[in-house]
Amino acid sequence: MSESDREILLLEYQEVSSSMRTFMGYRLTILGFSITIIGVLFNHLISSNLYQKFALEACLFFIVFALIKTMKSITRHLIIFAWQLTKLETTFNHNGYWTKWMKYLPSHPQDSKSRVISMLLRILNLIVVIYIFAMNSWHFYESQDEVEELIILVTTIVILFGFIFNFIELNTSLNPKDYLKEMKIAWDALDHKKKATH
Repeated sequence: MSESDREILLLEYQEVSSSMRTFMGYRLTILGFSITIIGVLFNHLISSNLYQKFALEACLFFIVFALIKTMKSITRHLIIFAWQLTKLETTFNHNGYWTKWMKYLPSHPQDSKSRVISMLLRILNLIVVIYIFAMNSWHFYESQDEVEELIILVTTIVILFGFIFNFIELNTSLNPKDYLKEMKIAWDALDHKKKATH
């Protein structure tokens, strides 16, 4: 490999490494921001009228749902970055940090920040659903109107199903081990396709 090729690969390595650190920071920033918004909505739920509460509860569901989808997307990007870093690293050091990390991670997923974030999201989803269920139950027993009781009951069931869906998404989306093999096959197929066109 010529010196100019090595310099280009080194620049790419630095760029990908920088992007990976940025994405890792994004996860914690987005998580912290979302928790703050949820805390504010909790406060508004207490002082809102019934129909405003339903709107806020729907917002809480969509915030958690969007948070799960965002974390899944960032996690998949981080996996791609890690593979690319491993590939680039082998041109300079055959047993460097990223090479070791990508060998270590599949058998030790508990050491991944993705697993920690997944656990935090499970706790967050559980807190939100318990809070909503408690608030709606209190309003149900306080209500003297049968139509209002029916609306509360139906809305609560729909929202609970939404949060159950969030739990299912968490179980399938945020554990890298679950889709590492699938992504590796798809990523390697792109390399084979590129070679076939040359």
